[in-house]
Amino acid sequence: MFKIYFLFIFLIGFKTYGQISPVEKFTLKNGLRVVLHEDKKLPLYSINIWYKVGSSNEAPNRTGLAHFFEHLMFKGTQKNADGVFDSYIENNGGSNNAFTTRDVTAYFEDMPKSTLKKILELEADRMKNLLISPKNVKQEREVVKEERRLRVDNSPIGLAYEALFKSSFSKETPYSWPVIGSMKHLEDTSIQDFKNFYETYYSPSNAVLVIAGDFKTKEVKSWIKKFFGPLKSAVVPENDFKPVFQQGQYVQIKKEMNSKVFLYGFEGTKIGDRDDLVLDLVSTVLSSGENSYLYQEMIEKNKSFLSVGASNYANLRGGINLVSASLKPGADASKAHKALMKVIKDKSKKGFTIQELERGVKLMKLGFSGQFKKISSKASHLARSELYYGDYAYHFNDVEKLSKISLEELNRVFKKYYDIKKFNFIEVGK
Repeated sequence: MFKIYFLFIFLIGFKTYGQISPVEKFTLKNGLRVVLHEDKKLPLYSINIWYKVGSSNEAPNRTGLAHFFEHLMFKGTQKNADGVFDSYIENNGGSNNAFTTRDVTAYFEDMPKSTLKKILELEADRMKNLLISPKNVKQEREVVKEERRLRVDNSPIGLAYEALFKSSFSKETPYSWPVIGSMKHLEDTSIQDFKNFYETYYSPSNAVLVIAGDFKTKEVKSWIKKFFGPLKSAVVPENDFKPVFQQGQYVQIKKEMNSKVFLYGFEGTKIGDRDDLVLDLVSTVLSSGENSYLYQEMIEKNKSFLSVGASNYANLRGGINLVSASLKPGADASKAHKALMKVIKDKSKKGFTIQELERGVKLMKLGFSGQFKKISSKASHLARSELYYGDYAYHFNDVEKLSKISLEELNRVFKKYYDIKKFNFIEVGK
């Protein structure tokens, strides 16, 4: 399974409403929101079920539950034994996957059109009838622990990301702990903890169901009502908190490795804020391609760096702007750090040029243009918009918004968020 539990954010854009129509949205009596988009170019469909639950819904002493359920949901239910779900998908030439973030957990399948009724039945079954047995938990506990060892404990960049979020957000802020959870909590979590989490958050009222592809809307609506309609919803607690961002934190992780890794965190913004889209553009201008500012300054001119990049990581309630870099073996870490800070400071003073703005806009529009050629991409973008904003059409005008970003706004946002006096710094290596 594909697990996303750190640093990736998807840019989403639509030129016009007509790019992704027709779309029909309705809500079942139990609160399940459904978005259907017919696209009959190929005899395929993509189904996405996104739950509004991530690591930020966990307790500080029970981290990792949301991601753990990403694994458990592929086990058996009271009706269908372990392996039935995956076997059906594989035997019919389809694919399935899932990911967990700090705010959501998402499941998706890409399948031939003839399988849709059965997949809806299987998805509805595991939404409320998952078998949380000691055997299943024990098996997946070992899988998740090994995943943590691979992706965090034995990964320099994984260690850096974990340290950055821990140091950047106060310990009371749910964004401070890792999505995958701590090893201790993975060991200590009980069967009852898992059952309580599942019964609380895996609820129709806490989910969005999106289907894009070749189907008949009227027929599919009847199947959805049949399989999902009888499911009861839980009262999902509000997850309303204000992240407390801490500045000026420095963490050195001593680990034997060929190349040192730097990770910087500047306070970001939340999903949906006007500055969110501008910060996506900032990171594109800074580090997308060999003609980008950071590549030219740190790779071509400085010669101490193997790689350098910038990214905007926004969450529902706050985020981080990241700059990452790896040094060439033997490079002076202190000098490299000062050099990187200097180029950011210099750019903040001088500002971006109109040529840099135009290049960044073109690159982002190019990325947008290919996003809706795939049914799977359309389904995931509709699900994201509906879950985060309650409006599947929220991002329909992102390309238009992007075109309206002025040089003045780009420079204002860059200067506001990339303040070299207010950042956290993680250094990995010896």
